[in-house]
Amino acid sequence: MTVQFNGIKLFTLDQARQHEPRLHARIVNISGNWLVLFGQKMAFTDDADLVAILYEQGHESPIAFDSKTAAADLLDPHAAAFASVSC
Repeated sequence: MTVQFNGIKLFTLDQARQHEPRLHARIVNISGNWLVLFGQKMAFTDDADLVAILYEQGHESPIAFDSKTAAADLLDPHAAAFASVSC
């Protein structure tokens, strides 16, 4: 079963790390919340490039971080699992 939020897939960190081909992780600020998006390309030029948003299992919405640093701290130990990580 795929978990979705407003029609966009939600992946746990483990799901994103295991995805083939490797995903690009991008930390973005949306309405004051820092989210981690996963895409097929480094630059998400259209909706088709967006694969999923990071969430925590047991929740029904994306993880909203208080800062870019907090999101980066979560991704940092797992950076090698992604094609790229950017802010």
